[in-house]
Amino acid sequence: SLLLYRNRSYFCMLIFYTATLLNLFVSSIKLFLDSLFLYIKLCLLQIEFHFFLVNQDAFYYFSLSNVLD
Repeated sequence: SLLLYRNRSYFCMLIFYTATLLNLFVSSIKLFLDSLFLYIKLCLLQIEFHFFLVNQDAFYYFSLSNVLD
């Protein structure tokens, strides 16, 4: 009876341990993808801001030329 209980508890531990590892793996993938998505958004924001700074002089020139006409 004790041997059957021990085998059953080992079996349950194996099932729960496997489920826990799978859950941990899925959570780590989700965390990685969330971090990657945030990194991509920040890169795109930086590119847009850089584009704004580079073209700011041209925008100022065209707005000033309309006032002078």
